[in-house]
Amino acid sequence: MHDFVRRAPRRFLMAASLVAAGLLAAAPAAAQDLEDWQRDELEPLIDVVASALDGEIVAQADPFDLAPTFIKATDGNSYVPFTLTIDPDSVGDSLAIYLYVDEPLEASAERDDERPEAIFEDAYFVDAAESDGVVRISRAFNAPGGVYDVYVAIRDSAGEDGDRDNDPTVLLLRRQVVVPDFWTPDLQISTVLVAESIAPLTAPLTPEQQVSRPYALGAFEILPKFDLAFTQGEEFAPIFFVYNPGLQDGTKPNVTVEFDFHRQTADGEEFFNRTPPQEFNSQTLPPDFDLTIGHQIVAGQQVPLQSFPAGSYRLEIKVTDNTSGAEVVRNVAFSVGA
Repeated sequence: MHDFVRRAPRRFLMAASLVAAGLLAAAPAAAQDLEDWQRDELEPLIDVVASALDGEIVAQADPFDLAPTFIKATDGNSYVPFTLTIDPDSVGDSLAIYLYVDEPLEASAERDDERPEAIFEDAYFVDAAESDGVVRISRAFNAPGGVYDVYVAIRDSAGEDGDRDNDPTVLLLRRQVVVPDFWTPDLQISTVLVAESIAPLTAPLTPEQQVSRPYALGAFEILPKFDLAFTQGEEFAPIFFVYNPGLQDGTKPNVTVEFDFHRQTADGEEFFNRTPPQEFNSQTLPPDFDLTIGHQIVAGQQVPLQSFPAGSYRLEIKVTDNTSGAEVVRNVAFSVGA
């Protein structure tokens, strides 16, 4: 195993390398929860990430995709749910996954050899269920606003009683991710998610449930739609959060959200239609709504597509803070088939 503990002390790296020395008690609780067979399966993944950090291996092409979402969290952090999309022919039915998030190597090159602890690190053992011809696995990490290298290493898992390959095939993705800083005075919005469905939560999730269901956000859970190709019988449902508007009465915002649809034609783009704007102010929000105690502005609409001719579209979302005059504009491209 590489001398990765010295260069980058990490909780799972420590668990994998120190267990033989009887020093596992020094590792955090999450690492201590791992069983011996899980540590055995994680070690090749840790080795591959260590080699990538040392510059010994360079991925030539991404073996799978990673789609991040950015949401304001607590204590100066952003919450980053992400979904891996994997070709089912490249993996088995059960997987071991190692996630490692840190500052880019370029940013850390000027520091001394003792790299600080990872921004975020975790490991997962999951079933690789195929849906719509791909395997999708969703997890999340937390990080302050900034630029990070995200490493995801995957191998087939044999489980507790299976025969383990001593030289397994490991898929490694390295993706540079820019995490926005939502903790500024500026008007901002989260990533615009397009929902396949939105379901209310009848009870808070346990920490274990939240790990495997990262798009459960407060009182509801979003099932994102990743392929933004619709039929005319479906609904288009963007949803997002609005952050840092001015307050007109000390507790409530005065925000307008507009939704304009543009159609792509042979002659270029043309305006197609718009839906009624959403207003978030003292007249439309509940009397007890108070941004200063953590209440959230959740914007979005469910738009039936039966009146949309087949073709490609762009939704332009404009968020206006009527208190400060600040605006934020985001675009979502999608298509409608007959």
